[in-house]
Amino acid sequence: MSGATDDTTHIEIAAILLAAGSSRRFGGADKMLADIDGRPLVAWAARAIPRDIVGTIVAVTRREDDKRRAALDALGVVHTLSMEADAGQGRSIAAGIGALPAACRGALVVPGDMPGLRPALFRKLVAEFIACEGRCIVFPTIAGQLRPPVLWPRDMFPLLAALDGDAGGKAIAGRHRPRTRGIPVDPRDAAMLDDVDTPEDLERIAAFTGSTVE
Repeated sequence: MSGATDDTTHIEIAAILLAAGSSRRFGGADKMLADIDGRPLVAWAARAIPRDIVGTIVAVTRREDDKRRAALDALGVVHTLSMEADAGQGRSIAAGIGALPAACRGALVVPGDMPGLRPALFRKLVAEFIACEGRCIVFPTIAGQLRPPVLWPRDMFPLLAALDGDAGGKAIAGRHRPRTRGIPVDPRDAAMLDDVDTPEDLERIAAFTGSTVE
């Protein structure tokens, strides 16, 4: 399946789903497998990515994360391993970049612990990316502040592949500010961009999605 199918653009877009976190703050349980309305947390972000405009989803996990991979198998993702996940999110992003299709011109970096994400947001990010002919760094903003997920152009892939530690790509976007495009999100919908670190975070997100946590 190809991404961004508009014949006038020919921009293939893939997504990197970051699912190699250690859940250190989640009380000993695996937050990525926590149940929200009968579905594991990690599957919510993956299901929100529209497959008609994003052709490949690369899910980055650890070697021992068999249950996380199983939770995503039915969604048609491509699996890759982060062999240095403990070194921080940067190494997981790098692992995802290394697994992208050769023709990919844009990569959405999507944290797997953001179950409030909505397909409409991804469509807005991709539409802006196409409007700037695949040359911009596109992301949602709350009160002007960059928030993930972030859509990166191909020429930034080497910089992402060199990431280390927990900083992610925010510093890279800061160094290339003229090429950034922010998509404002209504503050009333800010919970859509929240991530889950603790059981309390999960309860709040479940309330936002209109679900209950079991």
